[in-house]
Amino acid sequence: ALSGAINHIAVRVLSPTDHPIDGISISNTPQRGRRPHSPVGSEYQFGGLVDSVELLVVPAVRVENLFARPDCETGEIRISANIRNAGEKSVVAYLRFVVAPASSGETLQAITLNRSISPGDTLVETKLKVNHPHLWDTSDPYLYRVTARIQVPQPDASNEVSTRFGFRDFRFVDGAFRLNGRRIFLKSSHSGNMFPGGHRLPLDPDLLRRDLLNSKAMGFNMIRFFCEIAD
Repeated sequence: ALSGAINHIAVRVLSPTDHPIDGISISNTPQRGRRPHSPVGSEYQFGGLVDSVELLVVPAVRVENLFARPDCETGEIRISANIRNAGEKSVVAYLRFVVAPASSGETLQAITLNRSISPGDTLVETKLKVNHPHLWDTSDPYLYRVTARIQVPQPDASNEVSTRFGFRDFRFVDGAFRLNGRRIFLKSSHSGNMFPGGHRLPLDPDLLRRDLLNSKAMGFNMIRFFCEIAD
C-alpha cells in the first residue's frame, strides 16, 4: 500500500463444484466433509466470507504478534512480541507493555523498554506480574489484558496491539482432571458451529452466546467445536 495514493483492494470468492472455475475445482479448495451435493454425513459446499474482515493501516514499524503466557502460581506473565520493521533502516523504538483487567482497564503493572529495531522481524521478550491474580474458572471467566505499544520518534509513529488471557491451571493428575487444583468432572457436548436459518451466519448474532448458555444450562461444562473454528 502506498501512503497518499489510491490503493485498490480486490476480493474474489470461488465456490466451485466438480466442474472447475478457471481450473479450480472443489478438490483444490480447503474442505472437510463438503461435497457439491449433500449425501448423508457430508456438508453442502459453500463459499464466501463467513467471519469479520479487517483492514489495518499500520506504520512501517509495528507490533506484528503478541503472546502472553501467565503462571497462576506466581502471577508472572511471560510476554513475547514480534516487532516488524518493514522499512530499510534500523530505528530506535520505545516499547511499553501494560497489564490490566480486561473489563475495567486500570493499569496493574507496566514496563518500558528501548530497542534498536532492525529491518525484518525482532523478537522482544519481557515479563509483567499481577499480585494475587484472579483465577479464571468455568463460572467466573475472569480475563486480563496485556497491551504492547511501540513508539518511533523519527518519523513520529506509534502502533498498539493487545491480547486477552486468563490465569488458570488445568491438568490431569492421579486419574482425574483438575482445574486450579480442584477436581473437575468434564461433561462435554460438541457443536458444528452452525445455526438455524443462517447455517454459517446466524440471523441473530446473539445465537452465538445463547448456544453456549443453553449448553451450560443443560449441565455441560465443556464444548468441542467439531472440526470447526469457534465463532
